[in-house]
Amino acid sequence: MKNPVRILHLEDSPRDAALVADLLETEGLACVIRRVADREAFAAALAAEAPDVILCDYNLPDYDGLAAVKLARERLPLTPVIVISGSIAADKAVECLREGATDYLLKQRLDRLPSAIRQAVAGAMAHRDRLHAEAELRASEARLRAIINNGSECVKLVAPDGLILDMNPAGLRMIEADTLAEVQNRSVYPLIAMEHRAAFRALHHQVLRGESGELQFDVIGLKGTRRSLETHAAPLRDSAGAVTAVLGLTRDITERKRAETQIREQSEILEFAREAIMITGLDHRAIFWNRGAERLYGWTAAEALGRTARDLFEPGVLARMIVARNYLLRHGEWAGEITQHDKAGQAVFAEVRAYLVRDAAGQPRAFLYLATDTTENRKLKEQVQHAQRMENLGLLAAGIAHDFNNALAPIIMGGPLLRPHMGNAASQRILDTMEKSAARSAALVRQLLSFARGASGQNQLLQLRHVLKEVIELGEATFPKSIRLKSHLPSELRLVQGNPTQFHQIFLNLCVNARDAMPSGGVLTVTAANVTLDA
Repeated sequence: MKNPVRILHLEDSPRDAALVADLLETEGLACVIRRVADREAFAAALAAEAPDVILCDYNLPDYDGLAAVKLARERLPLTPVIVISGSIAADKAVECLREGATDYLLKQRLDRLPSAIRQAVAGAMAHRDRLHAEAELRASEARLRAIINNGSECVKLVAPDGLILDMNPAGLRMIEADTLAEVQNRSVYPLIAMEHRAAFRALHHQVLRGESGELQFDVIGLKGTRRSLETHAAPLRDSAGAVTAVLGLTRDITERKRAETQIREQSEILEFAREAIMITGLDHRAIFWNRGAERLYGWTAAEALGRTARDLFEPGVLARMIVARNYLLRHGEWAGEITQHDKAGQAVFAEVRAYLVRDAAGQPRAFLYLATDTTENRKLKEQVQHAQRMENLGLLAAGIAHDFNNALAPIIMGGPLLRPHMGNAASQRILDTMEKSAARSAALVRQLLSFARGASGQNQLLQLRHVLKEVIELGEATFPKSIRLKSHLPSELRLVQGNPTQFHQIFLNLCVNARDAMPSGGVLTVTAANVTLDA
């Protein structure tokens, strides 16, 4: 023993008390002895402190050992009491032991006292440790039971044959039982939805083999309510290691399954939206990419998910998206038009609306982008603007043509007037050249006027050979000299019903496209033929 043994010695004889002290010292038992001689002093000592062991003389004036044992057990029930007597009857000794004495010795044979004290102190310490451990165990069990009874998850024990042994209140609520008695020692299988019973039974047998497992299944409560549950099952073993029951920890996932179904349905709806819908984390990493986004940008969902804008778009677009992101974090919404390039490198024009998505606590969680393809609208707008420019150019051409026609009129009329006064052949050739040039200029003026009329005019019977000749003459007059025009036009083309100006524009556009396709020059051949189309 590390510390001295504290001994309370009830003894009225100083000589006997000294003998005990000498014996203990001789035996090497370190101790501190406090001697008391009567009942009052003994009771006061018991109230003052708890000794490690009590030595009690059985025969005392006006007091006896049996009463002392009773008082000691009443005041200090965990402190061992050893009765010492000069003479004690067997029945009295037995009665002392029955009242709680640890041992008794005769004064004539005190040689066993040191070992008796050591054993009594060791036994008391072991008893205190056992009581402390038992108290801790009871407290731990109480805490565990409180946790189990007040938890939101079901905790249940199921016997190997499937009978319910125990279940906490949360589990009882899941199966709509008011008390444990309603389901205790009843089979768990009738509570499991029919389509999930085989899987539940397989998990049960797996755990009985000593393997833990998990399962999602539905239960039908005692009142008919269906719930979706998720359980983790583990084997419960005895001291020999044999599996005696299945311990199940189960949570109700009905709302989660309902939310997952709702999200899945919403996602399916979003998949069919014409708009490109994208959701990214705060780091711009894509976490949702619908089919509209696939159509707009060319990246499939498998290619885009998990990648950032830096991976998908060019630096200029990334810079604008960073600006939009910062604006979103401050204001929650952003809208604008962004020009991007798709997976194939083609320019894509999109009108983008972006929103900041927050969690239940109001903290930023993600970015939602809705992009509408405006590429075709932009092209149509450019075509309209081009048509407006062409219309303005036509008005300008009409004005120029009229002025040019006025300038040509004196030349055209002057040729015939001058011819009688030009007798020599050289002058006549000059007049021929002048009249031909004026005629070609007049034809060019007619082409400008035809162009200026635009889409005006009514449908009529047309000889397309004349329209084609006008287009060829206009091309010869305006195309670069590096392009030579040739024509193969039959003498008789069938008449068609149509707008001459529109036909003129169609043929002229074809020739202009051909001109643009020959930047280094070449031969542009115009042909026409009568064709009869079958069914």
